[in-house]
Amino acid sequence: MTAERGPILVLGTLWPEYAAPYMALPLPGAGDPHSRVRELLAGRVLTFPESFDAPALATAAALAEGGDQLLADALARAGAKGRVTQDLAGAPELLNRYRHATPAAAAVLEAAMDGLAPVERPQE
Repeated sequence: MTAERGPILVLGTLWPEYAAPYMALPLPGAGDPHSRVRELLAGRVLTFPESFDAPALATAAALAEGGDQLLADALARAGAKGRVTQDLAGAPELLNRYRHATPAAAAVLEAAMDGLAPVERPQE
C-alpha cells in the first residue's frame, strides 16, 4: 500500500549576499555554474527588510498584546534591534543545531551549504 504524498512545500531562506551571485547572469563567454539555481529562484524570491521599522514593530507589539504568543516571544528575543523576521524563521535555533550537530549531521548540513553557497560557515 502506498501512502498518498502531497502537496509538498519546500521553503528556504537565503541571505541577499548569497542570492545575488546566484541570480547574476554570467559574463559573455564565461561558464554559468548557477544556471539551475537561477532557474529555480526566478520569480520565487521574496525580499524582507533586515529589521522591522518602528511602525512594523508597533503593529507586531499590538498583535502580541492581543494574544499572539509566538510574536510576543520573537519580539522579546529581538529586543531593540527589530530582527523579528530572523527569529521567526528560526535562525537562532538553526545555528544552534548546526553548532551542536553530530559529525554525520554536520556533514549533511555542510554538503547542503556547499551546494548552495560559497564555502563559508556560520560565524560563532
